[in-house]
Amino acid sequence: GKLYASPKENDYRKSVFAQNMNTVETVNERKLSYSFALNKFADLTKEEMKARYFGLGKPTAMPASEDHSRILEQTSLGAEYSGMKKDWAKEDTLNDVLHQGSCGACYSFSTVISLEHLYFLKYNQKIKLSEQELVDCSKGHGNTGCQGGWMHQAYDYVLQNDGMQLASTYPYMAVEGQYCRMNPARNVRGLLSRYVKIPENNNEMIRRALHTSLVPSAVDAHDLTFYSAGVYDNENCASDINHAIVIVGYGTSPEGQKYWKVRNSWGPDWGSKGYFKLLRHDGISRGIC
Repeated sequence: GKLYASPKENDYRKSVFAQNMNTVETVNERKLSYSFALNKFADLTKEEMKARYFGLGKPTAMPASEDHSRILEQTSLGAEYSGMKKDWAKEDTLNDVLHQGSCGACYSFSTVISLEHLYFLKYNQKIKLSEQELVDCSKGHGNTGCQGGWMHQAYDYVLQNDGMQLASTYPYMAVEGQYCRMNPARNVRGLLSRYVKIPENNNEMIRRALHTSLVPSAVDAHDLTFYSAGVYDNENCASDINHAIVIVGYGTSPEGQKYWKVRNSWGPDWGSKGYFKLLRHDGISRGIC
């Protein structure tokens, strides 16, 4: 159903599609713990996919957190945190998965859903915040619009401005606006008072934190384009962290594989209704991807 500008481009896209179809079939023939499927990205090369749909910039220094111990106290392993699974997506606390479009704004979507979720937990009301405001207005905090950014830099913007607008007053356009149209009078206030950095590779702290909030994070997404189902456990993932996501839960598959449940921003028709499962390690251990 796609139309291309010329017969030459049509032929080129057909050849890219054929290569991607071969990749999908090769993976699925191996009967792994995960499966691939052709999707709306099947006529794109890996380079094009990265350029259009990833989106982490070069981060400014993240402030050292003095509050690690406080998190551990708040989420001590009492009975309520000793469960084998958690899944915020199944608790009807989250808005629908959206598609960032051809704008490297994954950091904005990751930031927004985490703030929307906290708002729901506090007020029992779903709101839709503006990803576009962060794309247009958080450049002074180190983000670069559709060229990428980081969640902690977006949080700094929200803290400095005491909130942000709803999507209804600042809708998402999937392109950078020519100027920032923030209006403090329209802000939803009190969204955030502080944030904490979880130490690198500390899987246990991620698991504990998931009982009180979502955990924005980032992955190397170069091999996730055609993910369809199952627990992705390809340990050969490169270490080019290039795409913001949100960890929304954890669990164990029927086959005994521990996983993180992860929310993406490539639309509900990607992956498993917009989500994927990523192999989960215990303790102080580098995660895959």
